Amino acid sequence: MAADDIVLLSARNSFLVLILLLLGISTYQFYTIQGVTTPVAAMWVAAAGVFYLSKWYYNRADDGADETEKD
Repeated sequence: MAADDIVLLSARNSFLVLILLLLGISTYQFYTIQGVTTPVAAMWVAAAGVFYLSKWYYNRADDGADETEKD
């Protein structure tokens, strides 16, 4: 496995742990205070933004690789 693959796999796993932790905190807050605090809501927005930006970035990088393979 290439070093880049290990780094990307580690980052993906870390992001999954962050999302699961955020889900747990949000669920706890929802059941205890019947809502979610502003910092937790901001973390959800930031997490979604990071997810979609990385998805866009890596799809953009893959598009260039596909064109060179066809030639």
